[in-house]
Amino acid sequence: MVLTMQRVDFSNSYDVQQTCLNGHVITNYASDEARTQFACDICGAKTITVCPDCKGPIRGGHKYSPVQPVGPDAYCLHCGKPFPWTRSRFDALREIAAERDELSVRDREQLSELLPDLIAKTETPRTQLAIVQIKKLVTKGGKVFAAAVRKVVVDVGSESVKKILFP
Repeated sequence: MVLTMQRVDFSNSYDVQQTCLNGHVITNYASDEARTQFACDICGAKTITVCPDCKGPIRGGHKYSPVQPVGPDAYCLHCGKPFPWTRSRFDALREIAAERDELSVRDREQLSELLPDLIAKTETPRTQLAIVQIKKLVTKGGKVFAAAVRKVVVDVGSESVKKILFP
């Protein structure tokens, strides 16, 4: 059986989100053009309403119960690729790791492998292993690296990962 990629049609229940390339949510209701902006008023970055890879719309707020604010997802629900703000966080963390002499090439490779399991919305089968391994890397990488890891995990990680890593 061959699976083909199809866009998820959430238009009956959800609006489209507009987010800047750095992950600041402009609006969860982009169908109302009065709420949209070409650039982010926080950082000045360009804004998007679709995944740059597959052009699928970014899911925003629920149309019928718009009580909860919706933060930016880390991954596209249509193609599964990381959004630009997720990629830039990963890249920045990798660059910080590259600056740390205490971390070996293998440590840096391991970091790249761990990141998806640390920031998934809910735990994956490898989340617990990733937590154990990242704790070792944080200890080895020093305070600057630890602060960078904390920032990425707190910004986009699941609540359970946050509680375990940063009680």
